[in-house]
Amino acid sequence: MGLTAADCLAFEDSDNGLQSSLSAGLKTIVTVNAYTRQQSFAGAKIVLDQLGEPDCEFTVLSGDAGESAFVDIALLKRVFADLKICV
Repeated sequence: MGLTAADCLAFEDSDNGLQSSLSAGLKTIVTVNAYTRQQSFAGAKIVLDQLGEPDCEFTVLSGDAGESAFVDIALLKRVFADLKICV
């Protein structure tokens, strides 16, 4: 594909996955699960309980989703651009 790390965004659900993506230089969104909810996600752009849907909003565990209630293109663009979303 010819993409650099700066051109990509990763989705992870564990601290090990986050550390791997950060080591690769990727901006990362984390969604937790029952096994990883208590893990440290330092370095993630945003940590959510789920990706959410219009009728089932996510809960932001760390970071700032602004007015977003579910992951959509607008939120991804903001995360990718680092606009006020940082853990």
